[in-house]
Amino acid sequence: PEELVDRAAELGYAALAITDENSLAGVVRAHTAAKSHPRLKILIGAEITPDDAPPIALWAQNRQGYGQLCGLITRGRRRAEKGSCRLTLDDIAAHSDNLSAGIVPPGDCGDAPPDALWDYREMFGRRLSLLAELHRGPRDERRLAQLQEWSRQTRIPLAAAGGVLFHSPGRKALQDVVTAIRHGTTVAGAGELLLPNAERHLKTLAEIRAEVSCAFGNDQW
Repeated sequence: PEELVDRAAELGYAALAITDENSLAGVVRAHTAAKSHPRLKILIGAEITPDDAPPIALWAQNRQGYGQLCGLITRGRRRAEKGSCRLTLDDIAAHSDNLSAGIVPPGDCGDAPPDALWDYREMFGRRLSLLAELHRGPRDERRLAQLQEWSRQTRIPLAAAGGVLFHSPGRKALQDVVTAIRHGTTVAGAGELLLPNAERHLKTLAEIRAEVSCAFGNDQW
């Protein structure tokens, strides 16, 4: 979290969202680091993966939203074995007040949006976006076309997102090690579990503008 905060401030970001998986573990360290960068706003959130719907990033809009997010994660943690979290769409609906949300589509998304997207739209209304995360892969063009179709069908606005996992490309090696540990294997044996490139880092504002303009068109930036 400290590296992300320092790098975001160096790049001139106005805000940075910290969204650990089913957790708020990195928020305190990010908040502490941000004290050295008063112009950078930290957005508190978490990426939640329910059993019956695609993952969704949730961001607290205010203190009440932070309480809702904490309550949701606590419910999921108490229901599962240590280190795991089990939640459903109904759980998210019961804790959706004062939260903004961004749907994280699966890696291989088809042409037809899953039914859960309409459930999410009913929960969050205008506080909901569909996140397009493109990392210079061979299927980016097709993926973007599929997400645009999902957005058209569901009327959920499409938003560009980074899916950031480390602050700079040089940290991919550490990301590979952590991934191998999580799956109980070695880096050499992890194969397709590892990221294909180092694109999931914080980009410069110029890079973001160029990539968004290329993917969405200049009129949408």
